[in-house]
Amino acid sequence: EAFAASAMYAFVLFTKGLLRDGLFAKILLALRCGEPGAPEIVTALADTGFEFPGQGVYATLEQEGLPPSVPAEDGVKLSTAYKHLLQVLALPLSAHGSIGVMEKQADEICMRFRHMNSANPTKFCSSSSLDSKAVEKAPLSEPGA
Repeated sequence: EAFAASAMYAFVLFTKGLLRDGLFAKILLALRCGEPGAPEIVTALADTGFEFPGQGVYATLEQEGLPPSVPAEDGVKLSTAYKHLLQVLALPLSAHGSIGVMEKQADEICMRFRHMNSANPTKFCSSSSLDSKAVEKAPLSEPGA
């Protein structure tokens, strides 16, 4: 939980089954998602199998929690955290497109990290700031070097 106090952002990649994952639920609660001073949420949708929950899911969470990881007494907090998480528009992220599409998607996601962008927007966000030729030609370091 110490990480939550210093985190500016929490990047959440929506994938199938994420909201049923107990460890993810515990991390989200530790981040105090939706509470004052909590890290800003940045989301991306990487899996078309991700299931956006209906009202019944929230009601069940509020009553039962997410056993065995999140007890019933924390169910309301978890439901509130999920609702807050899902209020953030998730940008698409797909590994099935061309390199140009993937770079554009990554740039769009990076723009969500506003505080980082204001510090040095060209270095942090632009995929064009990476010289792909230089990366391709960079020598591999020797083991133990």
